[in-house]
Amino acid sequence: MQIGAGYRVYCGRHGKTIVLLLCGGDKGSRSANIKRAKALWSEWKRASMSKLKGVVSHHETEVAELRADRGLAVEYLKAAMESLDNPDDRAEGLLALRTVAEAYGGLGAVAAEARISRESLYRALSPKGNPTLKTLLAVLKTVGMRLSVEPEQHAHA
Repeated sequence: MQIGAGYRVYCGRHGKTIVLLLCGGDKGSRSANIKRAKALWSEWKRASMSKLKGVVSHHETEVAELRADRGLAVEYLKAAMESLDNPDDRAEGLLALRTVAEAYGGLGAVAAEARISRESLYRALSPKGNPTLKTLLAVLKTVGMRLSVEPEQHAHA
């Protein structure tokens, strides 16, 4: 990078993005350059925000799909329940149960209907959560599902 008279570097931060505007000029045009840099910065922020307006997160899409397709929600929860048995996958299983609860009214509404405090439900369905059987059954009932037992495929008689 060259350094010297006439070189200007303007920077700004937008979320995790750092934007650099590299400019040249002299003392006589400094005020105009600063004004131009500010205008470019505003224009860049406005353009980047307009691109993001139509973007929907994966999580929001997942919640909408689970809400719209009950069969998908059942299969999703079956897979989640199986993962609760494996300590390495437990966090994913709890988050899946949380996602289904969000799809069926949101955690606050599910907690109220299940007669569990909202804070307790958030904790129980967090990656490090450890829901009681009572909590698990209450959440499943609230979203219109129930717990069932099946033999393992590789079980011995």
